[in-house]
Amino acid sequence: YKEAKNTPTYQSRFGDVSVRYEGIDNQYNSAELPTNAGKYKAIFVVEETENYSGLNATVNFEITKKVVEVPQITLNYVYTKEEHVFATAGEYYTVSNEKATEAGEYTVVLTLEDSANYKWSTSEEESIEFKVKINKAENAWIVAPTLSKTIWTYGEKDVVLNEYQSKFGDVSVRYEGIDNQYNSAELPTNAGK
Repeated sequence: YKEAKNTPTYQSRFGDVSVRYEGIDNQYNSAELPTNAGKYKAIFVVEETENYSGLNATVNFEITKKVVEVPQITLNYVYTKEEHVFATAGEYYTVSNEKATEAGEYTVVLTLEDSANYKWSTSEEESIEFKVKINKAENAWIVAPTLSKTIWTYGEKDVVLNEYQSKFGDVSVRYEGIDNQYNSAELPTNAGK
């Protein structure tokens, strides 16, 4: 399929040759050479006249499906906050579930646009599937949380939580008492651990 037409050559000693093409595994029926994939027969006829006998010949031929190479697809990713593109549509196929951002498992489907004339290099099916996984990332501190002081006297006002940042996600802060019942998002002001 999609190759240059393989036009038959023929000649009879007497008379004009007419050619008709019929599909063997399809409904094609025309004087034009077929272009779609399939099995066909070419029927050559010279009509009988008063001066010479008629001729008939049949030649079977096949136009095979064009082979589409399956693209290389990475099956494992690690979450990065950025969108991962698993596959992009090609000249002869479409892609569904082609990209994702969040950790999880995804089924990427490549589907031939014209399965009557094209086939995958690895499958006779119209669609092929790939299981792709975005793995959970290992989080880490870019800037670890610290206090400006770890010991201070009741009433001091200059104690602050220094800047902090994690590689992924929002950081929430809670303060809990070790020797008391304190539990709050606010920095404690009373004496205690």
